[in-house]
Amino acid sequence: MFKHQLADRGGVDAPVGADFRSLWPGLEGVGVLVLLVRGSRGFLSDVVVDELVDRVPGATLVTIEAGSNVQEDAPVELAAARSFVGG
Repeated sequence: MFKHQLADRGGVDAPVGADFRSLWPGLEGVGVLVLLVRGSRGFLSDVVVDELVDRVPGATLVTIEAGSNVQEDAPVELAAARSFVGG
């Protein structure tokens, strides 16, 4: 499981314009199933999420009613989403 989370910024929101372009090359060539779990109130924009799903072959997106820390806000829903990959 790969988890990308910006470091705790002491209560300051994550940068809205965060640049994720450096992640694309590594993700585009991945040869395994990719499950992107997104919190509905998280900081990733629709544009970034759509680009990731478009660039990563076979990526599946699950949006859960939660903030960016889905594992804390909705652990049961996250566990259900992980069952997609046998986790």
